Amino acid sequence: LTPAAVNPEGRFPNCALRCTTEWTIPEADSPEVQPLGLTASERLALIGIDGHINGGTWEEPGIRLLGQPYNLNGPTLLQCDLEARGVQDVQWDQVTVEQERDAARRWQLLLQLNGGQEVPYNWGGSGVLHVCIERAALAARDFSRTWVNIQCV
Repeated sequence: LTPAAVNPEGRFPNCALRCTTEWTIPEADSPEVQPLGLTASERLALIGIDGHINGGTWEEPGIRLLGQPYNLNGPTLLQCDLEARGVQDVQWDQVTVEQERDAARRWQLLLQLNGGQEVPYNWGGSGVLHVCIERAALAARDFSRTWVNIQCV
């Protein structure tokens, strides 16, 4: 049921949903992977499969519940963490692995919607909409504490 106050331009048509279990992986520069000390060729191999696994395929355009986010413009979980805490004007080149790791411990991807031609919505030109939630809020089933992050190409 859509609330009457929602702008008609902000409504999207229903689309089919098929539920399957899939694996997702952390990206090559994530705090989970960095301690592994990958060689250059191992890192390139991981980068090569990240988009296919976390981004989805042409048949399944990356609509996900939970798992690892498909990041287009930096670490989604850290962005949500900082924005939720009111931190502004972040110098992304000064972000540390510890900050990313701390955010990944506290935050979880709840829903990922990849935009594009295969789906009836578009986030700034084939972007990705992430709905994230603090892990403590998810455990308490407190969905009032979600945070939305849109990353565009």
